[in-house]
Amino acid sequence: MSGARGLLPDQVLDQAAELLLAAADAAVHDGRDTWLPGRTLGTHSLGVLNDQARPAVIIETWADRLEAVNAYLSPVGPVTGRAFAAWLADAAHRHRSSAKAARSTWPRDAAARASWVQQHTDQHALAAARALLVTAAAHPAAAVTR
Repeated sequence: MSGARGLLPDQVLDQAAELLLAAADAAVHDGRDTWLPGRTLGTHSLGVLNDQARPAVIIETWADRLEAVNAYLSPVGPVTGRAFAAWLADAAHRHRSSAKAARSTWPRDAAARASWVQQHTDQHALAAARALLVTAAAHPAAAVTR
């Protein structure tokens, strides 16, 4: 995977968490970090906004199923991004703790260590983190850094 090649699971999780947190923080405008589907007051265009009366964020889509796209985009605002980043960071921490416990439990049995650590690593978080890093690598201009 181009976005996570050569990284250990905790590094994948940490990098994805940092990337997502930076993007979520950068998406906050005027202290507003919640998005909602709605219409702009001026054009009455359907979109995703962070405030209908005074939007600082307006995401307009022109899809065949516009309402479905807006319904998908609206919950994926900065608040959700921060929560998702915290989940990934927690999964990285738990992975490191599992690896440390496995080293002391099976100091001479690498296969047992690896198996136990894999069983105790949040594979859903790891898959999400890898997908996020692959997407960011494929679209580097969209990636935000702190």
